[in-house]
Amino acid sequence: LTVVMGLSFSGSVFAQKKGGAKAKEEAALIEAQKQEADRQEALAHQRKIVEQSARQTLQLKEWPVYLTLESGKGKTETDTLTFTAEGQVSAKNLSVKGYSASNVRVTAQDDGSAVWETMQVDKDKNLVFLRGVLKGNEMSGSFFMKPVKGEPVTYLYTTIAPAASEPEEPPKKKGKK
Repeated sequence: LTVVMGLSFSGSVFAQKKGGAKAKEEAALIEAQKQEADRQEALAHQRKIVEQSARQTLQLKEWPVYLTLESGKGKTETDTLTFTAEGQVSAKNLSVKGYSASNVRVTAQDDGSAVWETMQVDKDKNLVFLRGVLKGNEMSGSFFMKPVKGEPVTYLYTTIAPAASEPEEPPKKKGKK
């Protein structure tokens, strides 16, 4: 009887130790999940702050942009982007072509930049998708023009003025000697 009781007691101590290790594992897992939830909440809060800051920065001024065809062909064109307090964006040259201002979505990125996106439609149902990446006080992005008829065209833009290229020297005329 003593041997059986001893075995029973040592078996329950072993079970408690084993259960204690499992309880510690579960507690550590719960703590890790709590820490991850706190980290995610802090990231969401930080993104919200970045998005609000980006909206304010965008609304502070008109943004002159320098557009070039994605293919690199053609001359650099200029346009002006304007963001309103109501959360809309318009491009001066697109407005002249019949595209109206549209709501803009701003999304914070992990690197502290903010991405804004929108789509505009003209009266003929031609589309343009506008996208920009705001880093500090500089912006770059694209205008993807998708006409009802014809081929789509992509323009890339930046708020940094392109460097003036050196004018080519005209070829010298060969004169008679």
